[in-house]
Amino acid sequence: MPLYRTQVSGFEGNGFEKVRNFLKIFVKTIELHPDPFRFLGAMDHYFNSRQKPEALAEKMKIIFHDDPTIQFLNEALDEGVRDGSIRAETDPRKMAYAIDQTMVSLGQRIASRREEMICEFGLETPETMAELMAETILTGLKAGGGNG
Repeated sequence: MPLYRTQVSGFEGNGFEKVRNFLKIFVKTIELHPDPFRFLGAMDHYFNSRQKPEALAEKMKIIFHDDPTIQFLNEALDEGVRDGSIRAETDPRKMAYAIDQTMVSLGQRIASRREEMICEFGLETPETMAELMAETILTGLKAGGGNG
């Protein structure tokens, strides 16, 4: 998913604006590059059914320790708390993981069940769900609780 990783480094603005731009790019990545999301879903299923949760968790800590997505989100969220654009009670580290895992999980589902989701939920595109989730996240993050 290099599309958003290369684009986020040039984001300008306050912390909230950086997170908002990140989520826009992430939703576009789900649409344009579904294969990595399908792969991640298959990998999750494969490993979860074959390893003890503790062993898998230790491996995932190593893999995601230097994840640039988490690092970017953590920094942008921390900046937003400091500049007042993101709610003061936000824990940047925990929120970075929550945003990442929520969007990746939704991306996996969209990538693997695209046609079924269109029929099941009456959507023009499943990315509509990802856009709504991004808006929900932004509304919860924004200082003052306003819309993103």
